[in-house]
Amino acid sequence: MKMVPLGKPATPPEPGLGLAQSLALSLALSLSLGFALTWIPGVDLGLGGPNAQAAEFRWTAPASLPNLDPHALPSLAEQGLIGQVYDSLVERAPDLSLRPALAEAWEPVTATRWRFHLRRGVLFHDGSRFDADDVVASLERAMATSETQGDILAPLYRIRRMDDTTVDIYTHDPVGDLPDRLTLAPIMENTWLRLSNPKLQANGTGPFKVESFTPNGPLTLTANADWWGGPPTTVTRATLYPTPRARDRLRFLLEDRVDLAQDLDPEMMEPLGRTPGVIALRTLGPRVLMLGMNQSRPNFLSGTGPNRVGPIGPGKSNPFRDPRVREAVLRAIDAEAINQDVLSGQAAPAALIAAPVITGFPQALNIRPTANSRRAKALLAEAGVPETGFAVTLDCPAGHYLRDTLICGEVADALTAVGIRVTVNSMTPEAYFSHILTRKSDFYLLGWLPNTLEIGNPILNLAACPPDMPEGVAPPPGPGALNLGGFCDTQVNRLIPRMTSAQHRPQRDAAAAEILMRLRDTVAYVPLIQQPVLWGTRNRVQIRQRADGVVDLRTVILDPESPPD
Repeated sequence: MKMVPLGKPATPPEPGLGLAQSLALSLALSLSLGFALTWIPGVDLGLGGPNAQAAEFRWTAPASLPNLDPHALPSLAEQGLIGQVYDSLVERAPDLSLRPALAEAWEPVTATRWRFHLRRGVLFHDGSRFDADDVVASLERAMATSETQGDILAPLYRIRRMDDTTVDIYTHDPVGDLPDRLTLAPIMENTWLRLSNPKLQANGTGPFKVESFTPNGPLTLTANADWWGGPPTTVTRATLYPTPRARDRLRFLLEDRVDLAQDLDPEMMEPLGRTPGVIALRTLGPRVLMLGMNQSRPNFLSGTGPNRVGPIGPGKSNPFRDPRVREAVLRAIDAEAINQDVLSGQAAPAALIAAPVITGFPQALNIRPTANSRRAKALLAEAGVPETGFAVTLDCPAGHYLRDTLICGEVADALTAVGIRVTVNSMTPEAYFSHILTRKSDFYLLGWLPNTLEIGNPILNLAACPPDMPEGVAPPPGPGALNLGGFCDTQVNRLIPRMTSAQHRPQRDAAAAEILMRLRDTVAYVPLIQQPVLWGTRNRVQIRQRADGVVDLRTVILDPESPPD
């Protein structure tokens, strides 16, 4: 079996020219990408002219914050943004490794009890001193929320203040990834929390303070001179301008109205890298796109769409229950061709249900079988699929993942070529998630971004046996809740408790690697693509690009005195 290594190095920056040449070539680049330099009708973002207020760092992203409450922001992007203002006990370094924040150290006391030693001398933005009472109040509040933190902290049942600088956290069962989970639990000031409206005001211990905020609009931050970590950056003021369309984000960058543009489209990157005055930044992110298959029901589900039911013979009306058929799906799809054709070569083929950038990923398993349509056809024949093949519908969201509809089309073409006749059912994201969460799909595209950035998250959600739910009812959060195809394996179920109870990294990673090997060998899912993180900056900016897509303002070096070239 020929195997290919995955992943590519980031695109190196190219030198720029003068500002006049830069803007002229920017116009040519804009036209080559199919849009003109026009403003969004009726929208004044207040960005000023080229290089306006160069001492201030300005950037644009698809969205801002709906509110400032750190316990009511479910997405990883929102948590990364509010993390400039609020610290957690543990945080992610730019390379996504764990490092101390408000907790200087931690260790397990027993299998279900952890001790955290708090940093001394930390001040909140209003001047209040940080201590254990703030940790207790914050974690108890986060545990009670219905947003992301409520699920992340579900294993916790007690937060105990031992003294001003020591907190013990008790869990129902052993939780080996507790420090990873706590990166998503920002700490708030106990007294302020009871007297203020945290949705519209902010009072953290973080490196930046909120100067001004508009819900879902611009957000301006100023550096916190009293931050416990010292001067956080050369940037003293930073403003985010949310801009939904990638082509408008690119335009603001090319017109020198912002210093950085996040989440650009793949086809923009190659010409952007050749444009004077700007730098194209690309890295591979933590989200993996994969195909899920109904493996629990004896028959495909009936529906109103064409080709929904595809029997292949007596007693075999759901071929996905046979691992040889699932392997045939894997073998038929050329993930690198999808990367090149749909994502302009900016992504990477995926080998597992998790991305190599997350903690605990087994690098030795990061290989994917070479696409081989002949082998795919042979596997289908071995499984008893007749030469006429079978038909199935592939459910796909439209506009939720990067190039999702086009990816589904490429998958359909590849599978149809080997005898699996695929009809793509493209839906709005709302309709799509309602459909798959109630297990009404036989075949679906799924993207997984582990919010803890740790290997246990995709395993618990996607590989644990799913809960037994009534037909058409979405499961509650918990192990196996997103295992929508019904995959259930006794070997995996035996290994999961070993992984979750391990409090030391090597033991946890070893169990996770065994599980992922089993998922690979049984083809529980068909991994497709590791999505990229695509940014552009002006060439006066230096920044450490993080794989999770967070703009960490502490890593920004902005020289407002340097010439644009």
